[in-house]
Amino acid sequence: MKTQYLSLEALAAVLGLPQNYLRQLAKQKRIPSLKVGGRMRFQESEVREALVKIARNTKPAKDLQRELSAIVASTKIYNAGNKMAKINDG
Repeated sequence: MKTQYLSLEALAAVLGLPQNYLRQLAKQKRIPSLKVGGRMRFQESEVREALVKIARNTKPAKDLQRELSAIVASTKIYNAGNKMAKINDG
């Protein structure tokens, strides 16, 4: 069976990810790509494997949530009535 390569546009549509994000990952050599006639081409299965590896090396959601909560807690947030909203730590 012949290997099929996808354009950036097609890959973004198949994966449901923004083209700019995929382009950036390809330029950083974090996902495999080929240049054919000056345009990037991707093999879907190879890109999916690379994205799984990237996801494994990303901070767990709980760590990100804790960091985000700390940022939000340190910021004064006012509701429409200009009263300070209380932020629960969790």
